Amino acid sequence: MIKIPHTTAFEEYYAAAWKAQNEIDMQTNPRIFANVQENKGTSSPRRKQLSKPAMTVNNLLKHGMEREDIAEALQMDEVDVIILINRFDLPREDETQPRTRPRKGK
Repeated sequence: MIKIPHTTAFEEYYAAAWKAQNEIDMQTNPRIFANVQENKGTSSPRRKQLSKPAMTVNNLLKHGMEREDIAEALQMDEVDVIILINRFDLPREDETQPRTRPRKGK
């Protein structure tokens, strides 16, 4: 792939031309753009709460373990670890442990 260093100079021009063409297309056929929103993606998606296996994988990833090592340690398939990583966007830094009820007698 060839990198063209001067493309950043034309980004604003291309964006303006793209917006103008979209306005023309919307006037021609408004149904095409029925689901398109302006500034789409500006809000952050809601993050799923971590399940217990996901929390374990998250902690191990934060401690520097690799996917293969985590799968072996937890006796899981590597594919299952990859699914947890992708589903919960791991590793996360801001997660806290879930609240649990205290055990009786303690």
